[in-house]
Amino acid sequence: MRTAFDEFLTTAKTAATEASTLLRANFQSTYDITQKQEGTLVTEVDLRAEQTIRSIIMEAHPEHAIISEEAERDGSARFTWVVDPLDGTANYVTGFEHYCVSIALLDKGEPIVGVVVHPQREDTYTAVAGGGTRRNGRRISVSSVDSLPESTVLFGISPPIVHDSRLRRLYQHLFPPERSQGLRQLGAGACDLSFVANGTFECFLDKYTSPWDVAAGSLLVKEAGGKVTDWNGSTVNFMAEEREVSIIASNGRVHGELRQLYRNEATSLDTN
Repeated sequence: MRTAFDEFLTTAKTAATEASTLLRANFQSTYDITQKQEGTLVTEVDLRAEQTIRSIIMEAHPEHAIISEEAERDGSARFTWVVDPLDGTANYVTGFEHYCVSIALLDKGEPIVGVVVHPQREDTYTAVAGGGTRRNGRRISVSSVDSLPESTVLFGISPPIVHDSRLRRLYQHLFPPERSQGLRQLGAGACDLSFVANGTFECFLDKYTSPWDVAAGSLLVKEAGGKVTDWNGSTVNFMAEEREVSIIASNGRVHGELRQLYRNEATSLDTN
């Protein structure tokens, strides 16, 4: 199976690199932008990058299925590719360089290959189940910070939070200054997860994300020595529908503290 993993990783890297080249070439260019019903943006560059990725994957593995943000679910199979051709579209269209290409391969729903490419930084993060995580070919690991007050936390704000006043209050309650080194909302979950894997930050959480935003990055974190669960402490369902994935990803050392804080604050909000 290791030979197959290597083949799958090569496919993912090739596809992500080709898409990354396209995105970088069109960064800060003029292109058509469409706003989807839930408020997220899509550009013609997203669609071209996705077609590039799909073509490479399907040529190499025509028997595999593909799930992506910009297209309907494409069949079902043991192996399913989960693709975000441009994670951080809003950043991309405003000229903020925090965006990436994210590609994961699931085996019966579990990530076994993950690739996240940062076009502007020219960084390629890769992970294979059981094989560790690498940045530009060099092994990386999560941070050694072991307490939440010393941690910096990244979080996602997906459109459903607009209708979830309880979650908004929870974010406000979770992290006053004495509880962490601060919150950061950067707008690209796959990028954020690669930074947790690299030890730059300690945690990432999002209550309403999608499989293509976090599947590859989750494997990066796990293989770098971190821990990934949903908000209930269970295994993340990477086959869920759009905006139906919750995730807490951390360096592992602060995971229990983070979840306990969430439980305590959630209980407090319920009783007040």
